[in-house]
Amino acid sequence: MYDRQSSTDKEQAALVTDHGIYWLSDSGNSHDHFTIGPDSDYPVDANGKRYFMDNGQKVIIQSIVHTHPSSGPQSGPGMSVEDIKLADDFNVPVYAIHISGVYKANGSGTVSTAATYMNAAFDCAIAKTLFEL
Repeated sequence: MYDRQSSTDKEQAALVTDHGIYWLSDSGNSHDHFTIGPDSDYPVDANGKRYFMDNGQKVIIQSIVHTHPSSGPQSGPGMSVEDIKLADDFNVPVYAIHISGVYKANGSGTVSTAATYMNAAFDCAIAKTLFEL
């Protein structure tokens, strides 16, 4: 995901769901912004969970993962105001993968560091734990 951001110069995003990971198109993304589409694409069910339909199956969003660039206006580690708002709006954790670590905004508006590393490859073995799969 982070490598693709480097090659396209666009933030990358994915939805972690109860049916697996859905990598989102980056066609509406830029160097310092990603989009998952309009809120109306993700209604709220009776349990307060955001979901979407995929081939007639209800898919519940558990978290949102995206990248932050290593240069430019959104290049710093941590979370942007938009990331925190998205976590609040969707009531799920939003993670940002940055060259210096993985950062998390909770649905409650709090921000924490999920993992830190410096100039090391992202360890997919920890992804399952980090992204609450």
